[in-house]
Amino acid sequence: MAEKKSIMLYLDAVEQWDMLSDEQAGKLIKALLRYGKNGERLETNDGMLSMAFSFMAAQLDRDGDKYEKKCLKNAENIRKRWNKSNTNEYERIRNIPIQIQIRIQIHIQIQIRIQIL
Repeated sequence: MAEKKSIMLYLDAVEQWDMLSDEQAGKLIKALLRYGKNGERLETNDGMLSMAFSFMAAQLDRDGDKYEKKCLKNAENIRKRWNKSNTNEYERIRNIPIQIQIRIQIHIQIQIRIQIL
């Protein structure tokens, strides 16, 4: 699995974030970023901060597991699709006959006027 590039924070947790002071929120966001990058857990004596971190770290773990399963499933689906010898069996890949009709109309109009003087 490739190195993580991001973590998700959920808007439905805004009330819990509002319960923290700005200093606690700053420490928590930095701890979550470190946890997302290298698994480093927050070490603090602040019970509220510790509890918030444990809930959010658990959510990051669930999100990571879900994403990893999705990646594995997609990789397996790709292998199934391209390891087949006959790709025409897929309904999404259809040989649709194309009919092209070309109609050329040429109108030639010649007018000859002869005047005799």
